[in-house]
Amino acid sequence: MASDKKNKNKKDNNQRGEWRFDESVLSCCPLTKKFPGQYLPVKSILKTEKYKGSTPFEKQRALCVDGVEIIMAKSEGRNRRSTTDMAIGVTKINSADKRIRLVECKFDVKNTNRKTIEDLIDKDKKTRLYFDFGRIILPYFVVLLGNDKYYQQEMRFIKNGFMNSPDCEVMTVQGFYDLYFK
Repeated sequence: MASDKKNKNKKDNNQRGEWRFDESVLSCCPLTKKFPGQYLPVKSILKTEKYKGSTPFEKQRALCVDGVEIIMAKSEGRNRRSTTDMAIGVTKINSADKRIRLVECKFDVKNTNRKTIEDLIDKDKKTRLYFDFGRIILPYFVVLLGNDKYYQQEMRFIKNGFMNSPDCEVMTVQGFYDLYFK
């Protein structure tokens, strides 16, 4: 059992830091072409998701997946699915490998309960199942938390909740910027 945990941590460390933001990945995406009004500055998406802190993002853009889903649900006459908040394009360092990274903003986590984990799993699953980005979606998705006094507690809760389900990276907005955009 301990060796499984070591392998998971090794896999986790191998994926962190080897991908960098690449706006060209999403500029060619079929969803971006079909919904150009949802290809927005990351800063704008964070504000819509009620991020209260300062942000290092300026011109970097991402696809607002929630916005795309709202438009699609209206046009198809159906209820809206729960989806991740945004998708960014990334390129593997020293490679031509281009992929999609899904990002969920959880700036309003007040209660850490099983429902929070189920919601995250459901959003990740439905986004992967129903959207064609024209690229492979990386297996890990990012959960952004606010920089408040409960960050460490929320991060541990979410990471522990993902032990037997699709994994995710939990970080602050600044950590997200530092890892993918610097």
